Amino acid sequence: MQELLLAQEDGGLMQMLPMLLVMVGVFYLLLIRPQKKREKQAKEMRDSLEVGDEILTVGGILGRVVSIREESDSLLIESGSANTKLRISRGAVQTNLSALEKEKENKQAAAQSGDSDKEKKPEK
Repeated sequence: MQELLLAQEDGGLMQMLPMLLVMVGVFYLLLIRPQKKREKQAKEMRDSLEVGDEILTVGGILGRVVSIREESDSLLIESGSANTKLRISRGAVQTNLSALEKEKENKQAAAQSGDSDKEKKPEK
């Protein structure tokens, strides 16, 4: 009798194992992988900051990068009309506004060059 019960329990475990593996795989694809991709992009953005870039901090402060200290991983930014200077951690940078503006300009230029190519070619 006990052997029969153990056989039924093992069969239930063997049926649940593939379903559990599928759930872990879906969880990885939908949650973990995109999060790691966002973290990698944020790290690349912070590492590519240069003097003169306009940035937005996590706290909502808009400023321009004045100097970068590699050894302490901090930035000196200038903010406001009185050119108030703040030292912040590189991790506090949320967005590089200068890079976003450059991307928009590149997209507009590409779109305009694409439009000008269409104008030059006669339609058949």
